[in-house]
Amino acid sequence: MADGNIDFTDERIFRLVRKIAGNEPLLRSKSFKRLKLFLKNLPASTTNLTMAKLWKGLHYSMWMADKMIFQEQLADSISTIIHTLPSDELSMMFFDAFLQVEAHEWHLIDDLRMDKFLRLVRFMFRETFRFMNSSKNNWSQMVSKKFCSSLSKTFNDPKISLNLLFHILDFFLDELERVAGSEYPEQFIKSVTRVFIDCISKTNNEYLAKEIKKLYLNKIATSQYKMTEATLKEMSFSRASKKNCKNRPILFSLVKKKKAKKSKPKKPANDNDDMSTEENDTTFFAKKSLKFSLVVSEISAPENNDGKSNE
Repeated sequence: MADGNIDFTDERIFRLVRKIAGNEPLLRSKSFKRLKLFLKNLPASTTNLTMAKLWKGLHYSMWMADKMIFQEQLADSISTIIHTLPSDELSMMFFDAFLQVEAHEWHLIDDLRMDKFLRLVRFMFRETFRFMNSSKNNWSQMVSKKFCSSLSKTFNDPKISLNLLFHILDFFLDELERVAGSEYPEQFIKSVTRVFIDCISKTNNEYLAKEIKKLYLNKIATSQYKMTEATLKEMSFSRASKKNCKNRPILFSLVKKKKAKKSKPKKPANDNDDMSTEENDTTFFAKKSLKFSLVVSEISAPENNDGKSNE
């Protein structure tokens, strides 16, 4: 490795990443420890391309992982690498490379391997939230900005599988709650909400826009997430008012107030309404009695046939 930079074609590094997916638990553990030790000394001059190559190796180590227990352990080990990198910039570059690689490779994942990659994506977001929530960062503006930039690139790329995007939307708030508890980062929530509103206004896929509204925006405007309904309406209206906005009805549906149910108009009072209860009862029974008398008299009347009653 020249000048302290990673050369991913270096046979030693290639073997190290490949051994992580081996069948021997001891070898896997040793290989991963060596990889983490190597990444702790990663130089600041590391490029996005180098990090993407490294992530591609991690992706295929997960691809080759077979047993369920090992798959979970590997997903956990890979996602915690973000805590071991020597700088915040490299940690967020690692997250960005993760999204790039998984988005690019997602359509190649078959049904038998899908579950372990769904787990890896969820674990990676969880550990990224933990990294951002750490005492060192405390949802700092720099890491929040880089996170939102990576998220925006992913959701605004029309080539990316909807399956991956829907999976992220499905667990996003659950994992954030798991990490942050009741102490939600207000500015971070607003920044992420802007990313999703911006995506709705740009995407040609109406189904994606509706799912963003359903799985994120409909849940976010509550006191629990420190996002008032007025703030969400203001952000939605601001974006929907622009000329080049797509899916405008979806954004305006967040702005419109829910109409209160109109009370049914009262029926005009009848003349009988002014009568006392006693008078109403008397009239009611008088009518019933008259009707009953007419029916009885009709039944009692003899039926004539040529002036004679029938026998």
